[in-house]
Amino acid sequence: MTRRAGIITIHDMDNYGNRLQNFAVDRLLASRGYEARTFILRERYFLGNVRGALRSAVSWFRSARYRRFSRFEATIRHRLSWSQSHFRRSRDAFDVFIVGSDQIWNPHFIRLRGPQFLDWTYPNQRIALAPSFGVNEIPAADVPDYTRWLAGFERISVREEAGAAIVRQLTGRDATVLPDPTLVLEVAEWRAHARDTLCPAEPYALTYFLGAVSPARRSRIEAFCAERSLKLVSLADPADARLYAAGPAEFLALIDRAACTFTDSYHGSIFSLLFDTPMVIFEREDALANMSSRLDTLLGTFGLENRRYAEESGIPEPSVDYADAKLILEAKRREFTDYLDSELARAAS
Repeated sequence: MTRRAGIITIHDMDNYGNRLQNFAVDRLLASRGYEARTFILRERYFLGNVRGALRSAVSWFRSARYRRFSRFEATIRHRLSWSQSHFRRSRDAFDVFIVGSDQIWNPHFIRLRGPQFLDWTYPNQRIALAPSFGVNEIPAADVPDYTRWLAGFERISVREEAGAAIVRQLTGRDATVLPDPTLVLEVAEWRAHARDTLCPAEPYALTYFLGAVSPARRSRIEAFCAERSLKLVSLADPADARLYAAGPAEFLALIDRAACTFTDSYHGSIFSLLFDTPMVIFEREDALANMSSRLDTLLGTFGLENRRYAEESGIPEPSVDYADAKLILEAKRREFTDYLDSELARAAS
């Protein structure tokens, strides 16, 4: 008899990290004999500016970027849901429900109240698999709801140390800190799904910034590349239409083939590590800086603090010496799979 698992995560067809972590969880479940479905959380709401919204949607659907995301998305099977009652009708069709990873528990991202904490499932079906809060504290107005929602899990895992502190503060319980699921899949599987059609032929350095980049930082990066005869390419810059059209598969190849990466991105850092690509990590300069707890946990866990950019000392020499980090990674992978296997066994008992 086929076992079925529902995955509750952020579904954003314009975000590399959440599509890749979704793919990783889907594959990890498939390797354990589960047929997985990712629930797409949707609200029913009235569009005030229907004409403008439709113009924007048509433009997006016609874009090369959307087509590449859709091609990658075809590897993940989905199920559309939009209400508590619709969620409840699904619970008898699945054996387990998994929430995670990405910032599915971020209080600023929550639209539907409760589904992200699996409060509509049977208690034994609930598995928290490295979800992220994405913040260091929960707003006071949300504390009662979060305390109640977290109490519904028999065990809790999170993706960052800051998340474990939130769980401890609200419930008095210890949460297991697990790596992002993208780190658990083997590199060979990621490379099997990479597409190098957008990779430059000449040696290049890749910038992937989700926050602002000051002129001073940009100047230092340009000087660094000029000294080493590296072409500088920017992945998240809409001005570069060709590279901006990259989907998740192209994202993988661009990081894998780069001589080095400059990034403030969590998943940009993760895949640089996985692919042995030298990297330099930047703190974000804008309002998104308060989301840095996951990068702090990543770099601290794997002993990569020396990869950080510092204004006073400039760009550190990129290094490919990830030997110690890879030993730690193997141990973290075992922690992740042990947790997942024990939770699946608990739910089946």
